[in-house]
Amino acid sequence: MKTKAFIWFMVTLLGVTMITACDDSGYETSPQKEIENISKTIETDIYTITQKNHNFCDTIKQKDSTAAFFFDEFEDILDEYKEKKPLQPEEVEAIQYLVVLASKEVEQTKSRHPELQNSQTLKDYSELLSEKKESLKSQQKNLEKYEKELGSDSEDFAVLSWMAAVGFLVLVVILIATIAHFRAKLKRVSQKQAAVSSDKGKKKDEQAPTNNMEMQNGNLFLQLPQLITAQAKDIITEISKAKGDLSRQLSQLSQQQLAPVNNGYVQGGGTYGSQLNGGNTVPTPPVVPADGTRLYAELDAASNGGLLYKAQPTRTANSLYEITLTQPGATGGSFRVLEDCTILANVLRNRNSYLAACTFNGNDNATKIVNEAPGAVSKQQDGTWLVIKKAKIKLS
Repeated sequence: MKTKAFIWFMVTLLGVTMITACDDSGYETSPQKEIENISKTIETDIYTITQKNHNFCDTIKQKDSTAAFFFDEFEDILDEYKEKKPLQPEEVEAIQYLVVLASKEVEQTKSRHPELQNSQTLKDYSELLSEKKESLKSQQKNLEKYEKELGSDSEDFAVLSWMAAVGFLVLVVILIATIAHFRAKLKRVSQKQAAVSSDKGKKKDEQAPTNNMEMQNGNLFLQLPQLITAQAKDIITEISKAKGDLSRQLSQLSQQQLAPVNNGYVQGGGTYGSQLNGGNTVPTPPVVPADGTRLYAELDAASNGGLLYKAQPTRTANSLYEITLTQPGATGGSFRVLEDCTILANVLRNRNSYLAACTFNGNDNATKIVNEAPGAVSKQQDGTWLVIKKAKIKLS
């Protein structure tokens, strides 16, 4: 009974979660649709005003060029608002203010030109502006109203979404707990069945006749296929294990034979990584033959880590970077930091300047430099080497 009640509780919780998540479907778009409808209405009003304004400008253009210029600019501004979708309440208020200004300009034009008092075009335009002024005022209020509703609906939807998410997580936890409960129960049942079967087998062995050779031979004959199958499984397992060991050994041997030397670069600091050791003498680096593929350079401080210069085959006390060419005389190659440079202490104190050609990480109390990945350089016409890929180092 407890298990059934638990399952029913889970199903009910799932239904409540789904209903809560789906109740708000379709409701959130209602204020948005109203805002779009208001924007379309305002766009129609703007179109009507610009058409009447065009006719009005044609009527007064020859008599009053100043007023005609004003109404041309008025029409251009309305066209700009017509392209904005949807309009904000403050934009509708701005359009309404422009319509008020246009209405005043129409009245001033009539007073400056009495002969236009009876013009039907001016009368129609003046009436249209008055009508649209009130219409825009009403549309502005409606737009503000629906924007507030939209904001409120968005907050409600966010709360409902959060509640649905929490409900879903609770459901997942209950599901996991249920699965674990049933698995544990099945395990206990299986153990009991195994114990019962074992007891029955022992009782049969005790009751079986020990001096009946025919029965023993019959039992051995019946068990023979099972014994053969078990031995075959053991043989297959041993073969699979030996095959796996052989594959691993071949993979390790292949990796050792194909490991890249990387032109003498030793990842992780190599065998000659430099360290201060409390002021002890820095170990001497291995001697590199002058084969024309190694250059030693300094960093151009003014380039902000972009150029290496003073590149030469001979290493000096100020040499900080080692350039390895693909072949003698090549214009491209890789570079790394000299881990045993004589100015190591100064480099570590001013790491942001000296190591600008590298990306690095490490603590402030580092005492050595470890190369992790080489950078790349390209030779320029003035003899400097442009850093096209920064080297990667570690300070430890």
